Amino acid sequence: MRIRTKAAAGLATFLTTAGLAAVWGPPASADTDAVAPSVLAILAHPDDDLLFMEPDLKEDYGVPTTTVYVTGGDATNHGDAGKEFPDPCAYSASRFDGLRAAHSRGVQNPTWTKAAITLDGHVIEEDTLDQRPTTKLVFLRLHEAGNGHFKSGQDGFANIYDLFRDPKSGLQEKSEGSDPADGGGDCDPQWANQKYTYDGLLKTFTELMARSQASTVLSLDPNVGYDYVRNIDHIGVARFVGAASLGWHGPENKGHLLLRDYRTYTVDVDPANLDAATAADKQQEFLSYVGPDRGDIKGRYHGRNDPEPDPNNAFYSGFIHREYPRWTNGVAWAALDSTGSLNAAATLDNKVQVWREDAAGGSWTGPKPVPGSGPMASALTLIKDGFGTLHIVGIRLADNQIVTTAETGPGTWGPWTVLGNPNPDPRQEALTGNPAVVAERDGRLTVFVRNWGSGVSVLRQNPDGSWPSDWADIKGYLVRDDLTAGLAPDGHVELFAPSIGGLLHWSEVPDTGAYPIDPVPVGPATAGPVSISRNSDGRMQIFYVQADTGKVATQWQRPNGFWTTTSGAIGPIGLEGVSANAGSDGRMTLATRNPGGGVSLLVQDAPNIGFSTFPDLGNVVLGAPVVVLDRRGRQVVLAFERDGALHAARQSAPGAQSPYGAWELAGS
Repeated sequence: MRIRTKAAAGLATFLTTAGLAAVWGPPASADTDAVAPSVLAILAHPDDDLLFMEPDLKEDYGVPTTTVYVTGGDATNHGDAGKEFPDPCAYSASRFDGLRAAHSRGVQNPTWTKAAITLDGHVIEEDTLDQRPTTKLVFLRLHEAGNGHFKSGQDGFANIYDLFRDPKSGLQEKSEGSDPADGGGDCDPQWANQKYTYDGLLKTFTELMARSQASTVLSLDPNVGYDYVRNIDHIGVARFVGAASLGWHGPENKGHLLLRDYRTYTVDVDPANLDAATAADKQQEFLSYVGPDRGDIKGRYHGRNDPEPDPNNAFYSGFIHREYPRWTNGVAWAALDSTGSLNAAATLDNKVQVWREDAAGGSWTGPKPVPGSGPMASALTLIKDGFGTLHIVGIRLADNQIVTTAETGPGTWGPWTVLGNPNPDPRQEALTGNPAVVAERDGRLTVFVRNWGSGVSVLRQNPDGSWPSDWADIKGYLVRDDLTAGLAPDGHVELFAPSIGGLLHWSEVPDTGAYPIDPVPVGPATAGPVSISRNSDGRMQIFYVQADTGKVATQWQRPNGFWTTTSGAIGPIGLEGVSANAGSDGRMTLATRNPGGGVSLLVQDAPNIGFSTFPDLGNVVLGAPVVVLDRRGRQVVLAFERDGALHAARQSAPGAQSPYGAWELAGS
């Protein structure tokens, strides 16, 4: 469902003939923001947001939203003489009209105010929707990499990708209107002939962040993790955004800057993950951009605003049914420390930061940067080993190395240790997937990652706490990101890996430490990571977002230890992942983000059986929420909001039927 304002709700209980069920009462008031939330999206082309960032990028969340289009989208031949438009400038202008239509969809008789803003000496167009001034569109009009009139490296010109790759080249990117081939009179001279060096584009992006007072910055995939089609405009813009964000630390300089990148063409290798209603809404928004069908080409949709996309063909309809972040924040980023205080870890303001309860079940302190951390992928794992020490494991973006740090005491962290990368060729290191970590029966940690060959590599901690240098390949095929590992009741490790061919499964042989893979997938392909929990009787159960339907689904161990092999949809609709946790009463609770941006829960009816109650915690969050138990046995749901801050909702007492309090800001 669409939730227009962030809200919390209280959980009530009632008895029915079917037993005890949970429902939600009326919404309570919203919680406190750390800073005034503001979203800035910086894209390479007109339509990137509509294809790759919906439903996350929505104006009706009530948060100020500025969307920046860096190029004019002029690389196709639709702006050539004799085609639909007389020149590239006219084609870009039509695409911009389509964007205004898409971003004002649902507004009666929308009008826009166009303004010229100057950033780092560059004159740029900023449009504001008069009926909803929190919606702004910004156009830089730079040339696409595929524009045949501008060859990168010639005549002083560089496309965005090459400009970032070689900042000392002295080359420049140029806006439309800087060449007669752009269209002459169709190129508004107010925006023409804007030239950007590496430093100039970097500073312009940073100034855009400051102008919008961005607490959340969205962009595209800077580091394509599959050996697949790469769009160099997408990559170049995203890398500039990441570098520019180092100079912006959020509103009031408080460090509330949440960066989130989205996969583009590579989503085609993953299953659809949007439910039918969300995909239909996304389709209508995209059609608003494309414009009415000209009707002049039989069997092909030929839009008036942008004739390039055919929304009905497989290429574009694939994007309509999918939205995947480049790195999910995962379902394992919160844990109890040795004192019984909850801790949470995330990448914020380009650092790994930690939040910690001041006392068990009490208020929070944070975010507090972990010393020595730089930009990291958002897929962090926070885990307690068998000796009571917390560890953080993630991917360092500067060189794609797997790195880890451990507590030296409650709330303090030691130096970072580099675990390396299983891929032998540095050119393949970017193909390493998100690490999954498990604390083994002897207390040591084991790390699993997808390798460049699309299998899985493993690294196990030495008995003295150090780490070996050589990763072991345990095979696998067509593995995607988001591995998950857990301990079975007898102490051996169970590993799950979403794969294009289905859900792959390894079961450790305790005597040898080998990881034989099941000869066939244990289940169907999943739309995101798997979460593992245990039933009251000790049996493991896995949860994930089901491919195609977008519903939360599950499989479980039978009493004989073998897994079920069919995906059982238990609802509701989820995005990115499902966090699962067994409560103090033996009943599991699941948390997932719904397509409306809120947090949906699933509560087990009784220990060891199914789910039929779906409480809604409301709110508007970004990324995957996580559910954990505090020291008193109460479930706590943690999530990030668009203010770039951590927020929490906690039960008033242990037990799956206990109500949750209102959402509260965790820390500052």
